[in-house]
Amino acid sequence: MICNLNLKDFRPVSKLVRKQTILQKPHCRVIDAHNHLGDDFGAGWANKSATELIDRLDEAYVDTYVDLDGGWGEEILDSRLRKFKEAAPERFIFFGGPGWKHWQVDDDRFGENAAKRFKAQAVPEQGRWQIYGLNLPASVLENIYYNNAARLFGIA
Repeated sequence: MICNLNLKDFRPVSKLVRKQTILQKPHCRVIDAHNHLGDDFGAGWANKSATELIDRLDEAYVDTYVDLDGGWGEEILDSRLRKFKEAAPERFIFFGGPGWKHWQVDDDRFGENAAKRFKAQAVPEQGRWQIYGLNLPASVLENIYYNNAARLFGIA
């Protein structure tokens, strides 16, 4: 018997029977280890409030969010640090690269100058709780530098 059924008209019905388990929440911490806050890849979360994003992360049981949109330019990284790290320092980790627009101005000193700009944004030596230019309170900086790692690695 030949059936003249076109593929576009085929509507399969599954016969698979299986047990379904619905989890109300994860059994372990969730770390979103590769995401973006910006418009290009992240639906513009950088333009929304930190509270709105934190609420959405809570709904999805995401404990830590790693943003890779620090991209190419210290300005992006700096703005994300200000906005999200101040709101919830224990929830966010950021990565970024140098601002290539400085290449023409800095010429042979580009690498050295980029390193200086990043050092101004980065974690200083242990015990000196300050991110230059951000003026964050000591308690927030302690969360950024120590408490995040202690909590994530179970050493607190």
